[in-house]
Amino acid sequence: MSQTGIDRVDVLVVGSTSDVRGLAEHLQDSQSVLFLTDRNEQEQRAERAGVSAQLTTFETGFDSEELTADVAFLGTQRDSINLLLAQHLRTSHGVDRVIVRVNDSTREKAFDDIATDTVTPIDLYTRTVQETLETA
Repeated sequence: MSQTGIDRVDVLVVGSTSDVRGLAEHLQDSQSVLFLTDRNEQEQRAERAGVSAQLTTFETGFDSEELTADVAFLGTQRDSINLLLAQHLRTSHGVDRVIVRVNDSTREKAFDDIATDTVTPIDLYTRTVQETLETA
């Protein structure tokens, strides 16, 4: 299912890890999704799960100039790459809604003018544990 020419998708999911690939798998039930990764094994697993996937390099942007999406989720493990990709998607591909995983919450302000929304894992983990404790 690898694609070289890409039509517009609802959600572009970008990352290298199984949790980000899992997000693409969950979203595919209700959205058109493309998963971009720099890891061959993640691309293969996504394709086995029926998710359109493409192998790329993050440091140079994306291989396809035709890439367009309504929403992008950037979930690489490097904040500098997420920032670069957010800028690239907004300026070169016209993606207006960009959600970025910020791995180090002290860097969240760097994304204020680029990302539509940010998600920090520590905030999600803390909120989940607190909610669990409150219902226990």
